[in-house]
Amino acid sequence: MNKHITTALTLIAISVPVFAGAQTAAAPIKAVPAVKATPAVAAPAVTKGLPEKIIKERVGNVINALTRHEELLSVAISKVADQSAKFKEKGGDVSKADVDLASAKEKLAEVKKDIADLTDMLKTKDLKNKANTQAIRDLVTKTTNDLRATRATIVDAIQKLKAVKVTRPATPTPAPNAAAPTPKP
Repeated sequence: MNKHITTALTLIAISVPVFAGAQTAAAPIKAVPAVKATPAVAAPAVTKGLPEKIIKERVGNVINALTRHEELLSVAISKVADQSAKFKEKGGDVSKADVDLASAKEKLAEVKKDIADLTDMLKTKDLKNKANTQAIRDLVTKTTNDLRATRATIVDAIQKLKAVKVTRPATPTPAPNAAAPTPKP
């Protein structure tokens, strides 16, 4: 190891206090008692004490982010579909990629429906009620997972398009013209 790196590591080890109390690196380290992990609560009280205006703003931000991702995936699907059409025109077998694209379009339609449901829930539900808040969380989680699955399906379609072999028609080579002058050496 480099001499400078060793010196720097030694200085850091001496000067940085250990996180178990106020001990230094030179002092003996005391055992830190293990912290018992509490099981996850079904509906954590994140909204406890927050005004409904702030809750609506946060949920609105999540909806906006989901909408942006949905729009990006929609653009990606259209670009992959255009590329698939070009390969099909050139004689490539793009049936496997088209199946993935159709699946991605279906998943994206479901995501659009879920985002519309979230928007309706935001407008109509009482957000101070834990059951409503949990329903919104569940729908956000489902929508997020659907977006991830849609992206994975698009990536699969792209991989299948990369594997497509396009057969190009053989171009006839022109016969040498006897009347053409030969270049002088």
